[in-house]
Amino acid sequence: MMNDKPHPDLKPGHGAFIINLDKMASATAHIQQLVGPNIQLGAVVKANAYGHGMKAVSTHLYKHGLRQFYVAQLEEALALRSALPEAQITVFEGLLRGTEEAYIAHGLTACVNDRAQMERAAQCWTSGLALQAVLQIDTAMSRLGLPISEAEALISSGALPTGLVKMMSHLACADVPAHPHNQMQLACFSALVSKAGLPASLAASGGVLLGPDYHFNQVRPGILLSGYPPFETPSFAKNPALSWYAPILQIRQISKGESVGYGASFVADKPSRLATLGAGYADGYPRALQEAGKIEIAGYVVPIAGRVSMDLMVVDVTEIPDTVLETASHACLLGPHFDAEDMAKATGTITYEILTGLGLRHTRLYDGADHNGSV
Repeated sequence: MMNDKPHPDLKPGHGAFIINLDKMASATAHIQQLVGPNIQLGAVVKANAYGHGMKAVSTHLYKHGLRQFYVAQLEEALALRSALPEAQITVFEGLLRGTEEAYIAHGLTACVNDRAQMERAAQCWTSGLALQAVLQIDTAMSRLGLPISEAEALISSGALPTGLVKMMSHLACADVPAHPHNQMQLACFSALVSKAGLPASLAASGGVLLGPDYHFNQVRPGILLSGYPPFETPSFAKNPALSWYAPILQIRQISKGESVGYGASFVADKPSRLATLGAGYADGYPRALQEAGKIEIAGYVVPIAGRVSMDLMVVDVTEIPDTVLETASHACLLGPHFDAEDMAKATGTITYEILTGLGLRHTRLYDGADHNGSV
């Protein structure tokens, strides 16, 4: 039977995402073991560290030896800089017009994604400004990065700017190990790396698990830090760091034939006991889980009754003994009984979307050997 109150700061009437930071540190150590001691780890903590809380996660990982972090947007980098004044923080979106001063003032590293961004970087360097940049090359995504032809021309010129500290690319199909794109991108990127003579990074979470050919000088794990491998593999067991608890707001009895929720889509086929929970799709619980969702209360797994609404959901607790319900204060929405990967499969999406869609109304509480509390 699971603990109804798994964190000392989980208060009655309040919902919380509970993140085990030691699990994330253990995942980091396991990744380092997989890639070897000579490969750097750059933690990808964009989108609020995949819903886990960017500042708390990053500061914990920094205490455990990580020094390089990646975010998607400049605003994320500025927020993280306030927590980690000494870390190297790289921004994927690049050196957008008018952002040069912010990058330099806060010691941030910009990706250079196109010719215009390279020109902005070059203007900084010729002016003697200390801007650090990463050359991002598009080897298959058609998303961000210099096209291969432009990257080849720049590298072949033999005049790579000294402000470039690294080159990187991103795998399009790393979650499908046998996909031919993986080998194609590896060959293309390897050829450019051999000519450029810069430290290089190709592998995010999926690439970490593809093997040493993909590791180069640095890997960039993201969702792996959360305990979710992008595909099933014996080298990395799933061990989610996040669980989700919602408060039980009310318990009521209904008669056979009574309906529940919007649209009266659930009608009781017998006298039933219901619990109303303080969580809904505004908090990141998908409305599509009306039929497939599984909620755990004090060790009992129960179904959802009716539609998930914005702030509330109702579950059928008829099978839970009265003596158990009398002392239960919270229900577990995400946990060992039904994790984010299960939720993603049940709704036809991916684990990334579930985790990054977790809302801000519920507190994030943290467990860890050197971090206990909320952020």
